Amino acid sequence: MNLTDGSWTVMQQRFDGSVDFRKNWISYKKGFGNPPDGEFWLGLEDVYHLTSTSKYILVVELVDKDGIRGCASFEEFSIGPESDGYRLNAWKYQGTAGNSLAYHSNIKFSTLDRDHDNREASMMSCADEYMGGNWYNACVVQNLNGLYLQLPNSPKAMVWKTFRNFTGLLKSKMLLKKKSEVYNFT
Repeated sequence: MNLTDGSWTVMQQRFDGSVDFRKNWISYKKGFGNPPDGEFWLGLEDVYHLTSTSKYILVVELVDKDGIRGCASFEEFSIGPESDGYRLNAWKYQGTAGNSLAYHSNIKFSTLDRDHDNREASMMSCADEYMGGNWYNACVVQNLNGLYLQLPNSPKAMVWKTFRNFTGLLKSKMLLKKKSEVYNFT
């Protein structure tokens, strides 16, 4: 797949730790950071509106702390409305990084102030324990909004478990594009 073929909407970008991703619901809903060249999160409401109007592809680009690259793409990607917790739908995986989103599919988004994970209520929420907003099932298989290289071999760090286990990531980027605009997606 050629990522330089046309323009992509960047949903998330991290590469230097300059933006703290430990944010509340409103921040993740509206977006934060320094687009287009800095670290940022686009905003769940914007992603919902994009993916509710057309079929979208998600591509996740990863670089670990040793410079090893991986890619995960999902031919069918969308999130639900806020009233359903921005529920994740990511299907039809391809790539070299493994499918760390499968465990979180059909899960609502969680933040420091809104716990939607599937962990027992008596336990600390996944967003609190793993230091960022994300789709957490009963916690971490991917944590792209976790701590930036502060705990490089921990699930609290920015990790994608099926890519280098819990080796901390140096870079991550989540890109969206209408499925009808991607050529040769096979």
